[in-house]
Formats: sequence, structure tokens, C-alpha cells
Amino acid sequence: MTNVNDFKFTFSANHKAELIAYVERIIETTKAQVQAKREFVKELAQAGEGHEEFDANLSDSKFADTLANRQLRMQIVEDLTECYREAAGDWPDAKTLEKLTDAILCEELTDMHPDKITRTEYPFMSDWQLDARHENEYADTLGEAHGTDGRKHSKPTRRVRTGREHFAVNKHTKSRNLERKRKYREFTKVQPIQRWNLYTGEIYE
Repeated sequence: MTNVNDFKFTFSANHKAELIAYVERIIETTKAQVQAKREFVKELAQAGEGHEEFDANLSDSKFADTLANRQLRMQIVEDLTECYREAAGDWPDAKTLEKLTDAILCEELTDMHPDKITRTEYPFMSDWQLDARHENEYADTLGEAHGTDGRKHSKPTRRVRTGREHFAVNKHTKSRNLERKRKYREFTKVQPIQRWNLYTGEIYE
């Protein structure tokens, strides 16, 4: 198992490529060790080794010096960014920082539990979980997504018009367009000039 002491950062002239390699190594190691800790806790629970709190304390102590420990993981990320700033004269780009942030939040982003939202005090979903919710992946047996309020919350789809409906719409649209054109031509055409006698009130063509 990779130990936290294995992460020592040094940068040369090719600091950008080295940064990418360090970031990928942190991400891969974090995912592996977080998953290992998760499986260890699961094995303890299945074996009936006491209370869940005891299981959590035991797993925390077992993985204290690995990247499964979030506090140490955050320290490693901070050390990496500081070393890079000293070597490159600037902080890593936004995309790299986002990857490091995802590594810090690895436990939440890789949590596949179906009750993740209800059993966590401050839950948040990863991108794929948000997409799954928006696309109603967890639909009911009728193939429609209904909420606890009884309303359908699936993505609305527009019904395709039949040929008869298209014909009727086009017919009415064409007739309205013809009437609009007639009124417009009548309004914009040259109007006859009329003369009006102010004294007699007579109108002359």
C-alpha cells in the first residue's frame, strides 16, 4: 500500500508535465486507497466486529498514513501546489486544481450508496449522478419517474404531429399570411390625394 511519505515533489524545467504526472498519481492512489478503506469497513460490518463507530475508528487508524486519510490528502495537495508555484512562478491552472479538488472529495464523489442523499447531512452529487437524476435513470416500473408528491417529473417530450394536423396548421397559417399581406399592401399603397375647402367644407378629388 502506498504510504503518504512516498509523495515527495521536485520540479525541473519540464514542470508542467511533471505536475500532470503527480496529479494523476495522487488521483489513482486516492481512489484505490479510499476503495480499500471502504471494503475494509464493509468486511468489518459483515463480520460483526462491534459497533459501527468502533469499525470507523479501527479503519481510521489502519489507513491513517495513507491517502484514504483526508487530512493528509489535503496536506499533500497543498504541498504539491506550493512546490509547483515555487518552481513555475504561478499556481496550477484551473483544470488541474479541479482535479485535485475532486481527489480531496473522493469519498463523496465515488459513493454509490442509493440512500446517499438522505443519510448524509450535507450531501452533494457528482456530475454523473446529477445526469442520472436529470435523465430519470431511477424510473418506476411504468417507465415514468414520479416523485413523492405523486407528480411525474420525467423529462417532457413533445408529441409529434400527425400528417392531418400538419396539413391543418399549414392551411390556416397560409390563409392568415395571405390576409396579412392583403392588409399590408392596402395600407402601404399610394393613397389618393383629397383636397378640403376650409371655408365651405367641401372635399375635392
